[in-house]
Amino acid sequence: MKALIVANGELFQPEILKRRIAAGNFELVVGADGGALKARALGISVNAVVGDMDSMTRQARLDFTGAEFVTHPAEKNETDLELALDYAAGRGAETIVIVGAAGGRLDSTVANLRLLAGKYGTASRIELWHGAQTAWVIHPPTEDIHGRIGDTLSLIPFAGDVAGIVTTGLKYPLRSETLCFESGRGLSNVFTGETARVEFSTGLLLAVHMPQDDPAKDIPLNVSVQVLPLAADPLPIVDKALEVIRQSGVKYEVGPLETTLEGVDLGQLLEIAEAAHRACFEAGAERVVSIIKIAQDAAGTTIEGKTAKHRRGHP
Repeated sequence: MKALIVANGELFQPEILKRRIAAGNFELVVGADGGALKARALGISVNAVVGDMDSMTRQARLDFTGAEFVTHPAEKNETDLELALDYAAGRGAETIVIVGAAGGRLDSTVANLRLLAGKYGTASRIELWHGAQTAWVIHPPTEDIHGRIGDTLSLIPFAGDVAGIVTTGLKYPLRSETLCFESGRGLSNVFTGETARVEFSTGLLLAVHMPQDDPAKDIPLNVSVQVLPLAADPLPIVDKALEVIRQSGVKYEVGPLETTLEGVDLGQLLEIAEAAHRACFEAGAERVVSIIKIAQDAAGTTIEGKTAKHRRGHP
């Protein structure tokens, strides 16, 4: 099971977080006390609220009908985030993503990062998302990390020195070397391919992956184009517009009223739509009205995803 925990800290790059969360397919969403209010700001519903509820007024609690409230004493040894982690792990979460756990108080941020090592060992993978950045703890002996050329990867000793480190797929390789706890040597390495491998024998590494580009740029979207040329016989003119779309090389689907384009670059799709519009004049139209619509959701919009469930097979 995959769980999301929303803590009561800063929601850095909230629009990016919204897109990542929408694509995450989380089966359990937990608000760590006031994190439930932050979840609402992200447009997501929580299944449970865990903590001492010092950030949740009685009125605020009324806004979370259907959520389970797990209340703990105000004087306790654990933080609200730690209790939320216990809750998610106790319900069988194998992957737990935390958002809103950085910013504000420095001591809270450091303590929250230490929770990534956790008492759960390798039973649960725990990640902290800070906008587009992802932090997690790597356990020996090996982990493959996926990214893109130019992405930044920092490897930080987390519980003392880390020995026997061998890395591949990074600009500054380590060859059976030691990263010392008091050194910043592992910061700001760079992906040279789409996969980096980290191998080591002892210790724990805090990994922080920072994409070079906005991850939203590869989220698919649709642009639909309907050209309405003023001409005695508009169909040959429309065919010329469709030929421009065909030659563009993008994925498209012709419908009875409009043509839908698919891609990840909105600017490119709009340029193709404009070229189709201008092709109508080149084909002899005196006046053209073109209607352009853009469709995209946080997880991406595809032609197949929007139409497949509505199509019926024919005998």
